[in-house]
Order: sequence, then structure tokens, then C-alpha cells
Amino acid sequence: MPFDVLYVSPHADDVGFSAAAQVARDVASGARVALLTVFEMPEGSPVGAFGERATRRAEDEAFAALARVERYSGGFDDAIARRPRYRSPYRILAPLPEDERPLVDAVRARIESFVNEGCRRVVAPLGIGEHVDHQIVHEAARTLTGAEVAFYEDTPHILTRYTLAQRLARLGLQPVAGEAANAASPEDPTLRRGSPWAELGAAVRAWWSLPLLDMMLGVQSGARRPWWLGIGRSIAIAYLFAPYVLWPRRLRCASPVRPAVASIVRGPDVAAVKLAAIGAYASQWPCFHSTLEAWREALEGYARRLSEDGVIERVWRMRVDAPHS
Repeated sequence: MPFDVLYVSPHADDVGFSAAAQVARDVASGARVALLTVFEMPEGSPVGAFGERATRRAEDEAFAALARVERYSGGFDDAIARRPRYRSPYRILAPLPEDERPLVDAVRARIESFVNEGCRRVVAPLGIGEHVDHQIVHEAARTLTGAEVAFYEDTPHILTRYTLAQRLARLGLQPVAGEAANAASPEDPTLRRGSPWAELGAAVRAWWSLPLLDMMLGVQSGARRPWWLGIGRSIAIAYLFAPYVLWPRRLRCASPVRPAVASIVRGPDVAAVKLAAIGAYASQWPCFHSTLEAWREALEGYARRLSEDGVIERVWRMRVDAPHS
């Protein structure tokens, strides 16, 4: 029997972090749901800040069991194992290079294998944050035929101000009002661009607060921070964002040309479902917030910017109207 819905996760944790409540709603409705995790580190890869292959796969399988979905591996190598250039932070978080187009086609073919078996809805990342692997999966799904395609907001990237507006502009998407009761307003503040320096400042502040930087600098969780950590963090952030200072046009994207509609997934169950899913990835969630309560606060802060209570998720669909000029 074919699956009704396919959720596509660039890496183990992306669907769990970003779309767990959407998955739960689909499962509760009686839909047969599959999870496709596209990229993994190769066998025998060194253990880095983001953990090792067996641990991450086990966490992904635990989430799949919790969510009552069937998990599949895409069979593609993670960006940092695939190409040495992606070991540079400002290469892995940048516009998609043209030489990745063959990989986009290969990932699309993997997704199409589910569609060819009868799957009629695919939910993929919007690509917020512009990690190259997220962009590859987005492009593969966006050009898919034979199935309805929707896009979840990549978490935790969506929690940083301006990242959604930057990504929509990069894709040439103009948010418009939807007719459904759960439609999001195109006037919400998360859709507004800032000045180049405002956008750069928001990104720097987000990275400055990441526990991941402590891990990369060798500071164990809960340990006292040495005096040199502030200097080390400053150097790491300067290295990451130097290209945006030297070439600020990287922060400026295309003009909107095509309408897109967002729907909000809300309800008293969303917070518990989402935090349980995040908690399944014990090697990953501490990279972004030090406690699950801090995760909750960050998620609720994003909801408040949309004038929503509690924790929400949001899903985007591209309308088939004629492109705007």
C-alpha cells in the first residue's frame, strides 16, 4: 500500500524540529506517513560537533517510532563529507552552486520513487538559513510533478529575525493572504526585510548565543567558560560573517515574483508534540539551546511575533496563479 504523505528531511532532526505537529496531524487523520532522511555522514566518519552517524540514525528512528511513521534513508552523503569546500561555514550557508544541479536531480528521483508508488503529498523544507543540503532538497521538491508539494519552515533557523523574509525573497515568492481559517496574514512582521546591517546584526546575535560555538571551541556542556572564550567566539563569528561585510549584496535577493500562501498549525497539543520530537534528538538539540525549556521559550517567542499563543508551526504552498511582474 502506498504512503499518503512523504516528509522529506535533509538531515536527521530537520522534520522533528520543524514539522512534528504537522506529522502528528497527518497520522491522527489516518494518513500513512513516510519520513525520508536524505543526507547522512558516511560510515566511519570522524565524530564532530553534530555527532556520529549511528547515533543520529538511532535518534531519527526513535522519532519515527514516536511519530508512528516509517523512516527511509536517502543514501546521499552530507555536504561536509561530499565536498571539502563545505567545511567553510560561509560556503555551506550560501546560494546553491550550479555544480550541485546533478545532485538536485538525483534527490528528486528519490522523492519521485514515492510519488510513482502513489504518494500524493510531499512536505519538504523551505530552505530557511540556506544550508546547502536544505536548498538541494527544496529545489528537488519544488520542481516535483505528480504530487501536491508544501514546505515547512526550517527550525531553528526560522527563529532568527529576517531569515524567512530573506529566503522568500531569494526564491522570488510574494506572500499573499489565504482563504482558510488557519491562513497566516501577509502583514506579519516575520515577512519584513531589514537593512543589510540590521539583518547582519540579527544573524550575529543568533550565532553568538549558540551553545554550538562552545562545543566547537572545546567547552563541555555545563563547564565554566574560560576567559578566552569571548575572544574565540568573536573570531569564529567574524570568520563566518566576513563575506557579508565585504560583499553585502549577498544579503539582497531577487524581487518577489510568485504568490505563496502560509497556513498555521496551532492548538494546545503543538507544544508537547514538538518538544517531545526535539527531545528525541539528544545529540542535537543542545547545540542550539541549553535546555528544552529554553527551546520552548524561543518557539513561543516566534509565535508571539505572529500574534499567536503557545507554540505553532507554519507550512507554505506556492499558488498556481500567473507569476507577478
